[in-house]
Amino acid sequence: MNETINTLLSRRSIRNYKPDQINDRELFEVIEAGKYAANGMGKQSSFFIAVQNKEDIKYISGCIAKIRGNGDDAFYGAPTVILVFGDPGIPTYIKDGSCAISNMLNAAHAIGLGSCWVDNIKDVFDSDAGKDLLRKWGIGSNISGVGSCILGYINGEYPEPKSRKTDYVEHIK
Repeated sequence: MNETINTLLSRRSIRNYKPDQINDRELFEVIEAGKYAANGMGKQSSFFIAVQNKEDIKYISGCIAKIRGNGDDAFYGAPTVILVFGDPGIPTYIKDGSCAISNMLNAAHAIGLGSCWVDNIKDVFDSDAGKDLLRKWGIGSNISGVGSCILGYINGEYPEPKSRKTDYVEHIK
């Protein structure tokens, strides 16, 4: 089987990470894949913030937990979180950011990292708490959250794929 197709078919969402931080080469390879994702009209509307500061990760996870009404660690102990934003003035920013996250998830798997898409980033960064964090980081507020890609080394067994439903495709000739 083609190596790219195999990567796409074998990637799984990982929800248990070792505390060890990934290295910069791994981080920037994943981000580079996100930068080259398909995007509407070539506008490249996505914007990434790579967070490896434990306190900031914990703070964002706590904001997500409040939104979800639980006390869970939304990032499953991952030591790296790539927040994906877009320019809300570009109509395709949500789709563009989603394609970028998908590329990053697959790139992470291709280089041996665990990854998972975590939602609620728009909700967090639309809130005062999220806007305060952007100000702390020196980032303008003319961006809107799309989602996040968490990264780290897998702690435990790699999950088996769930069976796929049988009615995915209708083939019209």
